[in-house]
Amino acid sequence: MKIRIKLIVLLLLFLPGSALAERAVSPADTPLAGTSWRLVEFQSMDDTQGTTRPADPSLYTMQFKADGTVVMRLNCNRANGTWSAEPAGDGKSGRLEFGPLAMTRALCPPPSMGESIAAHTGYIRSYLLQDGRLFLSLMADGGIYVWQEDPAKSPEGSVAGPDDSAQRAGRGEFDATGTLPCAQSAGRPMGQCEFSVARARGGNATVVIRKPDGRTRAIFFRMGKPVSADTSQADGYPEFKATREKDLNLIRVGEERYEIPDAVVLGG
Repeated sequence: MKIRIKLIVLLLLFLPGSALAERAVSPADTPLAGTSWRLVEFQSMDDTQGTTRPADPSLYTMQFKADGTVVMRLNCNRANGTWSAEPAGDGKSGRLEFGPLAMTRALCPPPSMGESIAAHTGYIRSYLLQDGRLFLSLMADGGIYVWQEDPAKSPEGSVAGPDDSAQRAGRGEFDATGTLPCAQSAGRPMGQCEFSVARARGGNATVVIRKPDGRTRAIFFRMGKPVSADTSQADGYPEFKATREKDLNLIRVGEERYEIPDAVVLGG
């Protein structure tokens, strides 16, 4: 009941026109960035429906990427789209909205919650992080989706948790600095760029690279693997690619190239 009341209050706080609803926050600066979840249940506010739980929670997963995209597994289908959030002052709750989802349309064996989850994402308006769970509340008191932190393993064997490395990087709280190989256009030889890295538990990290022209490029790592960069409309959303050679991560962001050793991400 306390969780339900808090989510209703959050919906009121983040109504359009309120001071909180007008703040623009980068997805990378929220506690959801880089996290992964498995579905626990859907709590309907309609007593005739009650609580619905998936037969196999591993078939329903959700990953919030730091570049503002979301990837879902919905039973036998896959979906992807965008998300935006505005954290409240407590750092554990706030407004959350999803953009339209692009979803495959395979006919999954019943019972399936995939279609209802996809339909409901457009009506989610707030989130709450509590005791390793993520509570997503629908508008108009329509119900609450409860997700459990996905216990994926990081390269060093620890359980990967919420990633606060992007927030720490934004505050200038770095764990290490140095230089790494880089090039800013096709055909250019590799030079050296300064970097700073903020690390989090489970192989999560944000590497901020200073380009020769003074601008920066952030590369986000989840469980020791590069997953995205801070691309934007201003630079044309260049394509992100990553490959590996032994302990070296070869990153391409459009024509930009970076070589980031595992030691930068994991320490040591």
